[in-house]
Amino acid sequence: MAKGTIGQFGYELLKRTKDQPIPVHPFIRLCLQHWDGTLEQSAAPVISGHLITEQEILTHIQLLKEDLDKVGAEAIRALHKAVVAHKADPNKN
Repeated sequence: MAKGTIGQFGYELLKRTKDQPIPVHPFIRLCLQHWDGTLEQSAAPVISGHLITEQEILTHIQLLKEDLDKVGAEAIRALHKAVVAHKADPNKN
């Protein structure tokens, strides 16, 4: 397993700044920090909308896990299919 791809999830906490005229409720955005290993606002790819409650965060994390499991299962099927095809004809693409 590629150790460099584990531990690449993070979050950003965004809240009102002094110069914002409209009050903003603090919120969390889940992000990938794979690009450079840091999380800076707008630098990391965002993988959630604005999450403002504990339940929203938990629900979104569960949905991400389910989605990742689905992608993993599809990738495994594709790999097995490719291995079988390669064994049948190693010279074919």
